[in-house]
Amino acid sequence: AYRYNNIEPELPEVDQIGSENELEEFSKVVREALIGSGALETHTFTLSSKRKLFDNMEMDERPHASMANALTEDYEVVRSWMTPSIFEVLKENRHHSYPQTFFEVGEVVEMPEAENKKKICYLKAGDVDYTDARKALQVLENALGLEFVLEQEHYEYGKSKRSAKISIEGEEIGYICEFKDGVADNWGLDVSVSGFEIDLEELEEFY
Repeated sequence: AYRYNNIEPELPEVDQIGSENELEEFSKVVREALIGSGALETHTFTLSSKRKLFDNMEMDERPHASMANALTEDYEVVRSWMTPSIFEVLKENRHHSYPQTFFEVGEVVEMPEAENKKKICYLKAGDVDYTDARKALQVLENALGLEFVLEQEHYEYGKSKRSAKISIEGEEIGYICEFKDGVADNWGLDVSVSGFEIDLEELEEFY
């Protein structure tokens, strides 16, 4: 064996200057805007379960990446969207007072392309409605100097006439809604929840 102390240090012949990834720089702007609005940032697991991703959200099962030989049902799939992860954070914080506001910038895997995507999800729970989520979205608009177009849309997990798709220049980038009471109940929550989820990579293209 060659002893570690015998290794002579050498400077690598690399003529490059490191810099932060542009998407990460953009993510910082988004994070700071939502933190400034009073939301708490959280970090959750990318692994989840079909029950959390679909059943608890009262929606039909959609294409997703499954784990081979998963050890437990709770970590059998890779999440395809962020919202259930933040609902789980709200569930774990039921013993704290309301309102509660959390957001996360994180990775999901979208099928069938098996493409990694970075998204932002924001949820607020308590005596809240669609307007609370819209106010937070407006904070993001002002921070980025962008204007979102909201069009009423039906989502399985959202209340009728209190759900909309988020677009910029005709390109859909996410959703915003007040969630159905049944969805909140499925997570053990006896308060209202509203929020939004946006594709951060698509959003960056307009920044």
